Amino acid sequence: MPLGRWVLEAACRAAVTWPQPCRVSVNVSPRQFVGGTFADTVAEVLARTGLPGDRLELEVTETALMHDAEQVHGILQSLNAMGVRLALDDFGTGYSSLSYLQRFPFDSVKIDRSFIQSLADRDSDGARAIVGAILAMSHRLGLQVTAEGVETEAQLSMLRLYNCDLVQGFLLARPMRLEQVPGYLAARQARQSDSHLADAVADAVADAVE
Repeated sequence: MPLGRWVLEAACRAAVTWPQPCRVSVNVSPRQFVGGTFADTVAEVLARTGLPGDRLELEVTETALMHDAEQVHGILQSLNAMGVRLALDDFGTGYSSLSYLQRFPFDSVKIDRSFIQSLADRDSDGARAIVGAILAMSHRLGLQVTAEGVETEAQLSMLRLYNCDLVQGFLLARPMRLEQVPGYLAARQARQSDSHLADAVADAVADAVE
């Protein structure tokens, strides 16, 4: 429990220095829900670090939801009221994920990397069907979807075809030291600005030609 609090506070303290609207995602252990005080802990950490609630996302596994579901539901509702985003992690590998999506106030789901790894293989009809179904269902429920473990351009291209909202994996970045993060974020923002500028120029040229 002390380690879980330290991780949460360290992550929030770092993220508050990052440019908006960057969020930080923190994995939550099922044990942190024991005792019913986790929402109070999060509120204290946000107050101490100055990080707005909407810039924190907590990743919860199905295991955390299986013990004292009513208490966990109340904790998640309290977190949701603070603006904290809630993600159901490792989606697709548990037993009752579909009912949890309907019952608990999640904002997003994270597709387990085991489905993504074989997504672009020739014999991956099953993985593509599952990923497509998860995305379609989640979007109908108003949930954002993150694909975990994206390591190749082929996987990324396939996820774009399925209109996946977010991706994470070694294709985008390897784990890095804390002091490297600001430079990485600045470089990404610069590339995005250049991309937007190129799009604007292209639109202007197209309008001029017309």
